Amino acid sequence: MDVANLVAFLASDHASWITGVNITIDGGITVKMIYLDDVVISEAATVLTGDAELGALLKDALANWERIGARVKEALRSALE
Repeated sequence: MDVANLVAFLASDHASWITGVNITIDGGITVKMIYLDDVVISEAATVLTGDAELGALLKDALANWERIGARVKEALRSALE
């Protein structure tokens, strides 16, 4: 229905000034997408906890996950028991 409504609008006189634009119809998913990387995660952890060291540790862990991932998982499991 959304696509049909857009087509009807674009075919109408109301859209006469619209040219050369991409219109995304995705139910708002694009707006909700959050692209996380090691910097975003570490800064969020620092802001949420007030602990800059924790943010730095998370950033390092994510950047070196292949090397230290198993140790991090084990430490988290132990801390949550």
